[in-house]
Amino acid sequence: MCESRVLLPENIIRRLQLCQRCKLYTYRKNVVPGRGTAPADVLFIGEGPGRSENIRGLAFIGPTKRIMDAAVETASQWAEIPAPSVFFTNTVCCRPCDGKKEPNRPPTGEEVWACYTNIDLIAKAVAPKLVIFLGLVARDYYSAVFKDGIHLVHPAFINYLGGLGCPEYVKFVRGVSTAFKYVFKKAAT
Repeated sequence: MCESRVLLPENIIRRLQLCQRCKLYTYRKNVVPGRGTAPADVLFIGEGPGRSENIRGLAFIGPTKRIMDAAVETASQWAEIPAPSVFFTNTVCCRPCDGKKEPNRPPTGEEVWACYTNIDLIAKAVAPKLVIFLGLVARDYYSAVFKDGIHLVHPAFINYLGGLGCPEYVKFVRGVSTAFKYVFKKAAT
């Protein structure tokens, strides 16, 4: 089971809580640095925190947590490796929206780049062997930074298609398993 807390150094958490580099800080209840342990074997980068993540201060909770936790466990079994330690974060640490009562939206390029130093601090603390981009926003903004990163669909898309029982979930787990197998078998040789 994946860690359901944020285990980052306190100085990083404090820095994120003080961040005011873009207007998103005015709409946040909590900064959302991620969820998981640092250091970790795998860093998953998604789009941006949703309303419930903003309330709890944790990334990838609710339906996406169920999908991600199940995928990590199943993928490690398929890859025949022990479950790796993981950390989940997003391209921004505050919920991308245009007001506290407004719906979520994709983060703008300006917001992503304003949060880049925060994500860089998180990535350095996590020190992953593998980076997986979840969705197009993460891939588009971070593939140049993490050149060996792997792109997969966002778990919200899998949830939209039916969740754990849909064919896209199996395809997703297969992608995670292949990535795990490649990186962790390579590290063992």
